[in-house]
Amino acid sequence: EVMAVADEATVLRAGRTVATRKISETSVDELAELMVGRHLQLPKAAAKNFSDAKVLARLSLSAARLELRAGEITGIAGVEGNGQEELLHALTDPSSAAKYPSFALELFGNDARKYDAADVRRLPIALIPADRHRDGLVLDFTLTENIRLGREQTRSSGRFKAATPREKELLSTYDVRPNNPLAVARGLSGGNQQKLIVARELGELPDNSIVLAVHPTRGVDLGAIEFIHGRLLAAAARGAAVLLISSELDELMALSHRIGVIYRGEIATWFPGNVYDEKAIGLAMLSGPRARAATQEAQQ
Repeated sequence: EVMAVADEATVLRAGRTVATRKISETSVDELAELMVGRHLQLPKAAAKNFSDAKVLARLSLSAARLELRAGEITGIAGVEGNGQEELLHALTDPSSAAKYPSFALELFGNDARKYDAADVRRLPIALIPADRHRDGLVLDFTLTENIRLGREQTRSSGRFKAATPREKELLSTYDVRPNNPLAVARGLSGGNQQKLIVARELGELPDNSIVLAVHPTRGVDLGAIEFIHGRLLAAAARGAAVLLISSELDELMALSHRIGVIYRGEIATWFPGNVYDEKAIGLAMLSGPRARAATQEAQQ
């Protein structure tokens, strides 16, 4: 956006002016490097065939059909409001999705249609929610308390105990700033709040798990984007089945091993491989089944 409309750009980092550039004499890569303070290299998924990989989740919801396979990042693209929220809700609180026609859900080979949210939380399933304030954090809790949310089953009514060495290590490894277990989550920047959630969800994740990542880099800085993308790819490399729902096509095309386009509650078409046609995906987002027919005709 800056490159499109500005004549000159000033870059701020850590509260200081680090450079001013004329737009005609700079590039996106240079501005990104100035913003982060180092060369930025966004990771990318390598091409791979997952047709024989173990299926960790199967979902049927109205007209939507979805399989999540071990080691694969499955991307979901679509204009917001086309069923993404319902899809995620069926995976995280299945019992509430019984009203939908043709609802079926298997998680790790078991019928999960009657599971509630607490049942799902006990499984090796990580959730990076779309709204970190509403669904990801208790803003007035400390970093230690937030990193334990949903992972520690306790009946005690008092405050959580002091941070363990492992929790301190997670905060350091995931570069949460300030690296102070007693800091309150509300005082963190958006990027550091997001990294706190990622640390909780992916830091202790066993192999062959399921990761549900919804707009995982919305509103965060370039350095945090690079870091979060790397962690999602690392989880897949350890055998996790990753579902990536994002409104950022660049993000989906960089990380996904295949992309499904959701349109009016239906996954209208799939784009295999990790070399994608951005225009074709955009058309499918706007026209759904018509784009699917055009895609099938082109493939024939």
